[in-house]
Amino acid sequence: MDPTVLFLLTFAGGAVAGALVATWLERRGGRAAYDRAAELEIELAKTRSELEAQGAQIETHFARTSDLFRDLTGQYTQLYAHLAEGARQFCREDVPEIARGLDGLLPTGEAEVESEPSPPEEGASPQPAAEDRESPPQA
Repeated sequence: MDPTVLFLLTFAGGAVAGALVATWLERRGGRAAYDRAAELEIELAKTRSELEAQGAQIETHFARTSDLFRDLTGQYTQLYAHLAEGARQFCREDVPEIARGLDGLLPTGEAEVESEPSPPEEGASPQPAAEDRESPPQA
């Protein structure tokens, strides 16, 4: 056999064998990539469901917090009204600051506040006692 023909046959055989090995490796690697992509899709779905569940828990938590603060505010309003009534009832001459507010107390225990007055200017004389004011006392 001619050395050139032998060389060409060897080259062709090597090229075919290389192509077969490359195809086999590609399929093997492609399958691994497909399996990995499937695993990642499952993990993503699981993470999304956990995130949605956590979001629902947070929403429930803050709704409950809001309810508790509303209840607490009502209780503080009732306590303030009680103390103001006691101050009006038991103090004779100078009405303490606490007795000036929350006269418009609602039956539910929440005070009506139309607009909160601005704080007094520095050096200004204190305001006279007025029993029919509906806003909380100024600090």
